[in-house]
Amino acid sequence: MKKTFVTPYCPHGLRASPFRTVRGDTRSMTYAEIVRMIPRRMYKYQPIKPNTLDGLRNHRLWFSSPARFNDPFDCNVSCFLGRNKQDFEDRLESFFGPSDEMARMLKRSGAGWRQKNEALMLMLRFIYSRKIHVSALSTEWDNTLMWSHYANRHKGMCLVFDSYKSGLIRDNVLPVQYFAKYPAYLVDARRIDNLEMLLKQLLAVKSSEWEYEHEWRAFMVNEKNDRKSIKGALHEYDPSLLLGIVFGINTSPSDRKKVEKALAQRSSRPHVRLYQARAVQGDFKIAVREMN
Repeated sequence: MKKTFVTPYCPHGLRASPFRTVRGDTRSMTYAEIVRMIPRRMYKYQPIKPNTLDGLRNHRLWFSSPARFNDPFDCNVSCFLGRNKQDFEDRLESFFGPSDEMARMLKRSGAGWRQKNEALMLMLRFIYSRKIHVSALSTEWDNTLMWSHYANRHKGMCLVFDSYKSGLIRDNVLPVQYFAKYPAYLVDARRIDNLEMLLKQLLAVKSSEWEYEHEWRAFMVNEKNDRKSIKGALHEYDPSLLLGIVFGINTSPSDRKKVEKALAQRSSRPHVRLYQARAVQGDFKIAVREMN
């Protein structure tokens, strides 16, 4: 696998290891192999609104259903359990197990193996649209497009998380894979831990047009099954995972005060560093400096 290593600028007090732009298809890797590639820091771009301020006060992140993503091509990739009828049936049993109800139902069906595979994909898409929640993070905190698209045109903030420490992020993330064309994924039961991991890996695929985001996705299983929870849910993280907050180029003084007040109201308040993003004079770049 080819990997590209890039060393970002890092201000005083927040030393980070180089983040990695992951190349190649990590869906052929086990989760243990993927964990070794997790960067030291991950970043969450947000507008400054009542719900994000409440998230700061209560150290919670919003995870959305894939059905609510803004890209209609996102999370629509296909997977195959075999190259022919016998291969399909063998992989079906080895992946799900001989006693699994879904496997037994597909085996009893009189449809051809391609139709069975398509039925399996429809079931998987139905499952993940209701049972999997996703939160998007990035390996960059100075990306001008990300600030524009996800942080209210540089008027919002960027949360800095420790992704080396076990918790909500490190224990649940996968790198997004970017492809110029829809990939066809042949499932290998020896490389996929379980159905949940398969769903997560299928959800970590996007068009190469989104590659500028350098995205990693955190996944949580929706334990409820009511109409409200299907849309998404707030998930709590250890307060010590939040290391800093970067204010955008256009963040107003009043919004900065709102953020500082929300931090002061946290029930558990480990030190959080504050940073200011500024436009580099004469260049299309952002410089981040710690605030006094």
